[in-house]
Amino acid sequence: MWDTLQVTHEGTSDVKRSRKHTLIREYELLRMNNGESIFYFQNRFTHLINHLVDLGRKFEEEELNLKVLQCLDRSWQAKVTAIEESKDLTSLTLATLFGKLREHEQKLHIFENSPYNFNKKTNKKEEASTSSYNCFECGKPGHIKAECPNLLKKQQEEKKMKKNSKGKRVYIAWEDNDSSTTSDESEFEENNLCLMAGADQDTIVSDSDLESNSDYDQLQEAFIQIHKEVVKLDALNSKLKNKLSWYENALIKAEQELEDLKNEHENL
Repeated sequence: MWDTLQVTHEGTSDVKRSRKHTLIREYELLRMNNGESIFYFQNRFTHLINHLVDLGRKFEEEELNLKVLQCLDRSWQAKVTAIEESKDLTSLTLATLFGKLREHEQKLHIFENSPYNFNKKTNKKEEASTSSYNCFECGKPGHIKAECPNLLKKQQEEKKMKKNSKGKRVYIAWEDNDSSTTSDESEFEENNLCLMAGADQDTIVSDSDLESNSDYDQLQEAFIQIHKEVVKLDALNSKLKNKLSWYENALIKAEQELEDLKNEHENL
């Protein structure tokens, strides 16, 4: 009667052996899932170990501690190294180990939510903000007026127009000079030469004024844009200094915790 009840509730020895092998295989392949918290991983780990113990598998405390540390992903590597260097895994209980891991997880969570944390979302927002500048020339985002293709094209067209206007002025002056030879050649020739000299001088002055005004406008616009960039870079520099200060304080605190762990290990 007792054997019948035992087989009914626990299964035959073959069934138990097969189940034990399955759980051992699961134990060997056990890893912490991506995004899984220490709390849920501890529940999975403890549940699996309890089933194996019920089936007759025995574990040393050190073996369980090493298995837990091996199951953690790379983001826990620094903490794993600190525990291995500062703690005797043979005397460290499984509950204490999970407690330290949960404490470290809470610190990481606080750091991730801090305003000084570098993350991809923040970088994407900063990249989006820098690419949202609008050009004062065409109104399109992504570049400033000094780099605007429309402005560069317009400047090239203005240079071509200036060259063409100079050629036309010289051609008209020579036509006037030729037509003046039908009358008093010497008198009109002298007057035409004076007019041509005066016209050339006026042309040079007007062209130089246009070019100087255009250069001044470009320099002024470039100065305004550079000033804006300097202001933004100064604000970014100040922000980075604050982040650096926060990281330095966090590093000092981490080094102090590591030193405390080493002292605890020496006192054991």
